[in-house]
Amino acid sequence: MSSMLPDGWTVSKLGEHVKLQGGNAFQSSNFIDSGIPIVRISNIKNGVVDLSNSVFYQEFQTFQNFLVVSGDILLAMSGATTGKVGRYSLPFKSYLNQRVGRFQIKQNNPADMDFIYQLVRSRAFSENTLIDAVGGAQPNISSAQVEGVFYQFPPLAEQKKIASILTSVDEVIENTQKQIDKLQD
Repeated sequence: MSSMLPDGWTVSKLGEHVKLQGGNAFQSSNFIDSGIPIVRISNIKNGVVDLSNSVFYQEFQTFQNFLVVSGDILLAMSGATTGKVGRYSLPFKSYLNQRVGRFQIKQNNPADMDFIYQLVRSRAFSENTLIDAVGGAQPNISSAQVEGVFYQFPPLAEQKKIASILTSVDEVIENTQKQIDKLQD
């Protein structure tokens, strides 16, 4: 199989390049009216994170490991939206709730975060994720399941180039859709 890959490409588990960190089980009885917003599964919508209906928690040093910052890629890990991916692009930090995963690049086998975002938004990722979702009425996936799937990885320089091209295409599609929506109005 590797002889069919372009030079420098490898087939490896996603987990060799990224770690999928799970969130914290914040106590709903401790939610407050303002503070640090909590990213819950319901906040992952159409490739982005929307905190318009968020809940808040007081900032504690103990939860520093669960802070979400701009650029983070998040994954819904249970419920009806299992496998849904969103990119956090807000200018303030939030907390990562339980059953929401955050992709973190591993230092020993670096990958481009924009490439990872394009990969986890792909049909192949969605199909692999949903195949592994287990449970009756509520599907669930684990970090180990997501990290254990094999994908084709180009060298880092090619990852950056591929991600740049796909991001440009996404922007053109988004702008075209905005124009269509405006014309329909």
